[in-house]
Amino acid sequence: MSSGKAATMLSYNWMLPALNAKGGMSGDLAGNFTLHEVPGGKSVLGLWSWGITANSDNKDDAWTFISWISSPEVAKQRAIMGGAPVRNSVMNSPEVWEKGMVRPTTLR
Repeated sequence: MSSGKAATMLSYNWMLPALNAKGGMSGDLAGNFTLHEVPGGKSVLGLWSWGITANSDNKDDAWTFISWISSPEVAKQRAIMGGAPVRNSVMNSPEVWEKGMVRPTTLR
């Protein structure tokens, strides 16, 4: 680290697209960031959830959105673009693995 040739950051996979975006926060280093397993075989776990309040005037619309965003195809596309793989089928998808968004410890 003191040589200025390496850096480490603990974060979620969804940071990769932002770190690698040309003209983004990483400047000239964009495109050089990858995801690696945390030594020791442990991984970081995050989650998200959707809900509809009991007094919502738009329950049907809210349910339509939740059904869409959590559908297998949309969940896979979100993971391929750097979002969290929120379904087991998405975590096991070859396309998601090819993009480097999950690692073996993610599945443990």
